Amino acid sequence: DTLNEEHKNFIQNAPDYYNKRLPNIIMLGAKKCGTSAFKEFLSAHRKIIVSRTNEPHFFDYFYDRGVVSYLEHFRNAYATDDLTKSLFEKSVNYIWEPIGSKFKNSNGTSVPEKILRTYKNYCGSKNCQDKLQLIVMLCDPSLRVYSDYVHDLAIQYPNKVIEDQQKAMESFGTFEEYAEKVTKLLEKDLEKNLYKKPFAAITKGLYILQIKEWLKYFPITQYTFINGDEIIQNPGKVMRQAQKDLNLDVQITERGFIKIEDSGHFCYKADGFRCLDKRNKGRTRDATGLSKMSDKAKKILDDFYRRYNKELFELFASNDLAVDFDWAQ
Repeated sequence: DTLNEEHKNFIQNAPDYYNKRLPNIIMLGAKKCGTSAFKEFLSAHRKIIVSRTNEPHFFDYFYDRGVVSYLEHFRNAYATDDLTKSLFEKSVNYIWEPIGSKFKNSNGTSVPEKILRTYKNYCGSKNCQDKLQLIVMLCDPSLRVYSDYVHDLAIQYPNKVIEDQQKAMESFGTFEEYAEKVTKLLEKDLEKNLYKKPFAAITKGLYILQIKEWLKYFPITQYTFINGDEIIQNPGKVMRQAQKDLNLDVQITERGFIKIEDSGHFCYKADGFRCLDKRNKGRTRDATGLSKMSDKAKKILDDFYRRYNKELFELFASNDLAVDFDWAQ
């Protein structure tokens, strides 16, 4: 590949504090599946340094700015000179982008392709792209739709693109009507409707389509799949297993978690309390963790996702992955 001038200059002239270390753990998504909680809790691990920016979005939105701009998100790591620590970032649209690129007017190069190219060209150790660990946190796709839908309509940025998308989503009527009408359009012609912005809340739950695209670039052995629904109810168990899967010492355990009764959220007690910002979390679940979505809407979405979920779990089974999701069938 032809490298742009900024990337070339980086290799030759990067300041010493840039040790040319890229993250060795990237969380790809999925959006509204507990990724913020996972990052917040994982940041308590003494061998993890998380990006300074909550979601860098380098490989989907800011790739043209060059690798130096990406490394700025990890400047806090370079001062430690502790190469035994892992660098972590999450950007929740990474998992979706390969099949959503058309509707985002991508330049034609997908996120996994950019990651693979970047690690081949700039990583300090030989074949370090083979050592990259990719985390995919999945949750019940039907519940995810409702959370994403409510989130998208709550955005109040003065942005015409967002406002137009919100109006288009609201034009379907209630959430139940949105779910019923959009799933029918997708069942009629998935390829035609896959990239339509107002449908993204639903199409982002087509996990199997996304993962199949990513597998074109990285083998399934480099992925850690995590149950995003369980982190709501039992974060200690989820974090314990994730540390094992990521070859980390188990430091974050059930003993450190405290449940906040009025919200139902968990906090982790380590150097103070690590809690989620409750202003933006928990809008679609009650304090017990149950969804506020109607049974009718849930059934509509469950019926739509069933065959895609079946294919996803067949993929897991064929690769001997013991992934425990209660929405498997």
